[in-house]
Amino acid sequence: MPPGKTSRPLPLVISLQGKGQPLTSLRRWLRLAPVAGIEGFAIAYPIALSNQWSYGRPVAADMPTAGGQPADDAGFIRAIIDRLIADGTADAGRVYATGLSRGGLKTFTLAYAMPDRIAAFAPLITGMTEHQRTDCPKGPPRPMLVLAGTADLVQRYDGWLWPRGRLLSVPETMEFWRNRFGCTGLKANALPRMDPNDPTLGIGVVR
Repeated sequence: MPPGKTSRPLPLVISLQGKGQPLTSLRRWLRLAPVAGIEGFAIAYPIALSNQWSYGRPVAADMPTAGGQPADDAGFIRAIIDRLIADGTADAGRVYATGLSRGGLKTFTLAYAMPDRIAAFAPLITGMTEHQRTDCPKGPPRPMLVLAGTADLVQRYDGWLWPRGRLLSVPETMEFWRNRFGCTGLKANALPRMDPNDPTLGIGVVR
């Protein structure tokens, strides 16, 4: 909860960890808490089984299991949302999801599995898998923010080929959502360099 915030319900951000990432690391990477204190929103940090989200059909190793079945992480997150709405913490109309790496893959899954419960999505440092693209049913458009780096050596910007399938490139992923949501425009702007010692360059694309 944001410090000093007593009125409820609040906007809620569901924040999902990367593969094997402890929550201390997730908090340090995303730095959501200071923003939550200023903007007045609550943050939920669910913990995945074995610190690995089950995001759908695998492209590499098997998904985590519970009771001999693939973990129902979408059901788990839905239950968290329901509980926080029921106890008056979360505003049902202002629930959002973000995640890093494998958590970003899970965020893509939530974008098509729970558009009725989550208002906007921010998958970070990953594209989606070809299985996610195939399995994604049609649904209402939702705002989506995707951040990815072209020099990422883990979840590569250009994708990966694995034994059971493929991680799509970030451009392929965005083209899928552009078509799915019926977006027709494209605008690209260079982002301002906030740190003169940072060698990276940023391009903001609005579709």
